Amino acid sequence: PSEEEMRSENFGFKKVERLDGNIGYVRFDFFVPTDEAKSKAAAAMQFVADCDAIIFDMRYNGGGSPEMIQYITSYLFGPRTPPHH
Repeated sequence: PSEEEMRSENFGFKKVERLDGNIGYVRFDFFVPTDEAKSKAAAAMQFVADCDAIIFDMRYNGGGSPEMIQYITSYLFGPRTPPHH
């Protein structure tokens, strides 16, 4: 899809909300590696940052950029450190 088509689809981010019980809900349908898509991802993750749990609804996700997957998971996991021997 073109950049304009991706933009009209909000770069795959369909819904972000806070559910009862302080549960975050994020639905995104594809992974796009553009800076604008990363901005959308950052806004979504900021919105649910203080939730006690997050549901990632990927039932309609068709895949896409591994770079974007890595970007989103960077919000969930700290940097990897080598094991101590």
